[in-house]
Amino acid sequence: MRGISPIVSVTLLIALAVIVTGGLYFWVAGQRMNTEAPHTATVEISVIAINATAGEYLVTNAGTSYFNATALHTDNGSVESDCSFGGAVSVAPGESVNCTISGAKPTGEVIFYTEAIGPATVIVS
Repeated sequence: MRGISPIVSVTLLIALAVIVTGGLYFWVAGQRMNTEAPHTATVEISVIAINATAGEYLVTNAGTSYFNATALHTDNGSVESDCSFGGAVSVAPGESVNCTISGAKPTGEVIFYTEAIGPATVIVS
């Protein structure tokens, strides 16, 4: 009888199993490393006082994603009020929109914010 001895065939099967297992391990590990973390867009605003005594401000979206709002809350430590956009707005990155404070106008260091938008500090005189 001729053929491959049982020792050689078992050794070849073990070597093949090791190669396949190693290849599969490195393929799965490579797939896991290539997955990107979820993209988190930032929303930042820049606020400029157009006419502080009239309560008019220019709000610019300095972030990387749209933001939707109807008003920004303002707080200077003693006066809290809302700077209204006159309705719901969707502001693209780099775009600006006016907002107006009706009622008590804050002065000094004023923080503009919403729950979704980080604070922007403006010095109002």
